[in-house]
Amino acid sequence: MEGRREFLIIGFTGPIGAGCTTAAKFFSNFENFDRFVKALISEENFSETNKQIYDLYKRMMLEYENKKKEDYKKELEKRLKEREFLKVLKYYYDETPYKFKIKYISFSKALIQELVERILLGDLEQEIKNFPNNELYLTIVSKIKDQAEQLLSIVNKESIKNFWKAIIARRFREIKQNKDHWFKFKKYLNAIDSLSEQIKKIIKEEINGSSKYISFLQDMGTMVRLKGSILYRFSEEEKFSYPHPVYALSYRINLIIKFFRHFDPDKYNRFVIEAFRNPFEIEFFRQRYYEFYLISLFAPFHIRQKRHPHIENLEERDKIDQGLDIDSLNENKKNELYEKFAPFIEANNTEEALQILKIAMQDTQKCVELSDININNQTDCKEELYKKLLFYFSLVLQPGFVPPSTDETLMNMAYMLSLQSTCISRQVGAIITEENGYIVGAGWNDVSEGQIGCGLRWRKDCEMLDNEILPIHPLSEERFREKIIKVNGRDRLEESFCFKDEYAKFKDKSKSLQHCRALHAEENAILQTAKIGGIGLKNAATIYTTTFPCELCAKKIYQVGIDRVVYVEPYPKSISEEVFFKDGIRQPKIEQFEGVKPYSYFRLYKPLFNKKDWQKFLKNNKIKKFLLS
Repeated sequence: MEGRREFLIIGFTGPIGAGCTTAAKFFSNFENFDRFVKALISEENFSETNKQIYDLYKRMMLEYENKKKEDYKKELEKRLKEREFLKVLKYYYDETPYKFKIKYISFSKALIQELVERILLGDLEQEIKNFPNNELYLTIVSKIKDQAEQLLSIVNKESIKNFWKAIIARRFREIKQNKDHWFKFKKYLNAIDSLSEQIKKIIKEEINGSSKYISFLQDMGTMVRLKGSILYRFSEEEKFSYPHPVYALSYRINLIIKFFRHFDPDKYNRFVIEAFRNPFEIEFFRQRYYEFYLISLFAPFHIRQKRHPHIENLEERDKIDQGLDIDSLNENKKNELYEKFAPFIEANNTEEALQILKIAMQDTQKCVELSDININNQTDCKEELYKKLLFYFSLVLQPGFVPPSTDETLMNMAYMLSLQSTCISRQVGAIITEENGYIVGAGWNDVSEGQIGCGLRWRKDCEMLDNEILPIHPLSEERFREKIIKVNGRDRLEESFCFKDEYAKFKDKSKSLQHCRALHAEENAILQTAKIGGIGLKNAATIYTTTFPCELCAKKIYQVGIDRVVYVEPYPKSISEEVFFKDGIRQPKIEQFEGVKPYSYFRLYKPLFNKKDWQKFLKNNKIKKFLLS
C-alpha cells in the first residue's frame, strides 16, 4: 500500500515504431495530458457514455434474435467498463492531482549522457578506435564532442564527477545544503536532453542517415553493457559496490531517479522510462521496486515502416533490436560480430565471448515477453492509445475497479499451463474455447503422456542407462549416445539437453521439428478435445496461445475449424500467418493479445477491498483521504 501511494515507475518496450516515445511523452507533457484527461472526464463525455449505455440496454432487452442480443450485451459490458474507468480516473484526478505529475526519462538519452561523460571524463575516442571500420563512428563522436564541450559553460568536469559521487554515496544532506551546486547539476541534466535532440538533427543533416545513427546507438549500448558505466569508476573511488556491466544504463537511470526524488524542489515520485531494450535492465528495476510496471506496445511491421519511412533497412534494424539469434548465424557472420566487440569482452574463446555478447545486446522480443501489460497500437489515432494508457494507469491507482476481460483471463490460464512444460527451449500454453466461451481443450508443449521430458533428463542418465531403458537413438547410431556423454566437465554431464538440437548436429542437418520429442501446446489442446469426448471446434472456436503457432500447428488449427487465434509472443521465422492461415475459403482472425499479463494479473485485478466496502470507506472523509493518498 505504501509503495502504491508514494512511488511508481512505468516502463515502455516494443519494436522500433511501436509508439514507446509517444506513450512516454504523453504522461510527461502535462499541458497536453491535462487537456486530454479533462475532456475525457467532462460532464459532456459522461452524459454521452450514459446515453450509449441506456440505448444498448434497450436494444438488448427488446431484441428477439439471440445472436444480436449477445452482440448488444458484449458492447454494453464494454461501455459499462468504460464508465467505471472514467469514474475512477475523475475521482483520482480531482482528489489527488499530484499522482499525475510524472517525470520522463529515456534510455537513449541516458546513453548519450554516458557517452558525453566518457568524452569529458574518460577517453571515448580511444574506445571507438577499437571498433573495426570505425571512421563513421569517430565522425559521430566528434559531433557529440563539439556539443558536449558546450556543457562546460554550465558546470565543470570536477563538479559533474563530485555530484555523481554524492548521489552514489547517498550524501543527501551535503547536496541539499549546496543549492547552487544541485541547481547547476539539474541544468546540466536538462541540457543533455536538449543536446540529444540536437545531435540527432546534426547527424541526420550532415552525415545523411538516421539508420547510421540508430546503428551507432545500438553498438554503443552494447559496448556500455559489456564494459560498464563510467559511473562505476566513481563508485569504486567512493568504495561503494556497483552491479554487473550489463546493468550499466539501468544503474545510471536509477541514480537520475534518486536525484529527482530527493534533490529536485519539484519532488518527483512517479516516472516513465522509455524504451527498455535489454531484459536484464528490466530485472534491475523489477528486483528493486515493487511498483514497477512494464508496458509493451505492438504494431505490425508495415505500420511501423509507414511511421518511420526515413529509417533505411528497418527489417535489418528489427533483427538486431528484437534480439539477434547468434546461434543461427553462419560462421562468417559470427566471426564478424566477434571481431566488432572482441576488444570489450574478456573471454577464453570465441564461443564464450559470443555468449557474453548475447546478454549485452538488445533483445526487445524478450523484453516484450517480460512485460506486465500488452497494448496494440495499430492505428494512427493517438487518442485511442492515450485512453488505453489511462485505463491501465487507473488500474495501478485502484486495482480491481473492473474485472479482467475474457481474453485476459483465458490467456493468463494459458500462461499458467505453460509452466507445466519440461521443454528446455521454450514453454508454451494453449486454451481452446467453443463459441459460448467454455473451455473445451487445454495443453502445453511437452512429451507424450508416460514419457519423461527433456528438462528432467541429464546427459549423465544416458551414461548410466542403456538404450533399452532410455532409448535416444536407433540401434545403428550408438555413436549419438557417445556424443551426448562426451562433454567437458562433470557439471555438463548434469545438464539437460535438447534432443532435437543434438540430433541435428549429429546428422549435420538443420534443426527439424519432426525430431522434437514434444507435442506443441496447440496440438495437445486439440488432442484433448478429441480424447475427452469428441466436441466439435467449429462455429467461432478460439485458441489462446502464449506463442504464435508454428507451421505444423497452424495447419491443425485450420483443419479442426478454429475461427480465431489470439497470441502474445511471435514464433521465430514462422510463415503461418502469411501462408497457412490465408490459404483456403476460411481465414481465421489473427489477434495479438492485449491486456494484463501474468506478472501483474493479480496485482492489477485483485482489489484491496470488495466494491461494497470501498464505496462505504469513500463516504468517510478520514478513511477516504488515507485510501487515496
